[in-house]
Amino acid sequence: MARTAPTDYLVIPISLVAQGRVIREGSDGGTHYGELDIAENQNFVHCNGWPQIIDNVFTSTYPLAHNGTTPVMRALWQRAPFVDGADIEVKIRAAMSGTTDTGKVRFEMATGAGPGAGGSSDSSEGATIDVSGTTVTTYTGSWTYDAAETVDTIEMHCWATGATDTLRVYSVEAYVKPITSISAGVSTGGYVPWDTGEFAADEPLSVWHRQTMLDNVEALRKTRMDTITSWSEDLTRASSSLKETTSSTYVVIAEVPFETPDGVTEIRWGLAGYRAVAASAGGVKVEVLGGDEVEVTFGSTWTSPYTAAKYDWNSDGGSLTCNDNQPQVLRVSLKGDGTDKTFLMSCVAWYEDAA
Repeated sequence: MARTAPTDYLVIPISLVAQGRVIREGSDGGTHYGELDIAENQNFVHCNGWPQIIDNVFTSTYPLAHNGTTPVMRALWQRAPFVDGADIEVKIRAAMSGTTDTGKVRFEMATGAGPGAGGSSDSSEGATIDVSGTTVTTYTGSWTYDAAETVDTIEMHCWATGATDTLRVYSVEAYVKPITSISAGVSTGGYVPWDTGEFAADEPLSVWHRQTMLDNVEALRKTRMDTITSWSEDLTRASSSLKETTSSTYVVIAEVPFETPDGVTEIRWGLAGYRAVAASAGGVKVEVLGGDEVEVTFGSTWTSPYTAAKYDWNSDGGSLTCNDNQPQVLRVSLKGDGTDKTFLMSCVAWYEDAA
């Protein structure tokens, strides 16, 4: 028996599995389709149906540039892990200013034991990407993460093998890497993997099989929640963030339209930011326009690895209530004390798993 992890999705014409058609074990070359085809399609979605985690272009310092042999954290994104995922895959667009040095871009999880490659910060749970040549190229890396964490931080560290050339990073994309091997038993998210040995030609289709297929659709729908926004400033721009204000009243710095899926009534979020002066006031407000909101008062500490400057729904105000299956707007506002600045350095928001 085999629990297949398909790499292709079979498009089944609905007319060939409609009323009056014979239920078959599998495809006979395109004339008939059967339960095995449907089951393998479900396994395909389980293995490959993952939304993005990060979609980030470094706008204020495009490209993000780094020169030096010491690893420096240049970006961070907070996120709740996907319970059925195992690996994160990241793609970057990057290049060097010359051909003397090799650039290093390391992505790692803040909760992992460390230190990582190059002595970079605090985690050996990650991947280091080598960047060489002056042509802007797509580079890929992947690593295993701990899906049991309530919230974790993906950190991006940069350095080079020498100080002659400058490393330039233009953009970052990250998502859960497709599953290539399906374990036996029900997954943490509630998916029941199909085994080819569970289907035989011309045998009756049990009520359990059909109900499990329906339950699998729901398990996949409820646990593969999209990201609404995933932005990180260049963390070294500590006194000149793209998102900053001195205003003593809230200033809108971002509005993101979104439409929630069925059953989604909560939005989770993770932020990083700080006040320029310890004695000043200032912070951020995240809200569903016309609905729920959360306010966070920032501290004044801004030191790598920025633990004291990170805030999230789990520890600092809770999820945002939203309406399911409706177009809405996520608004992010920032305020200072009228004189001293407040800086927002990272903002990520995503849908909580559906009820």
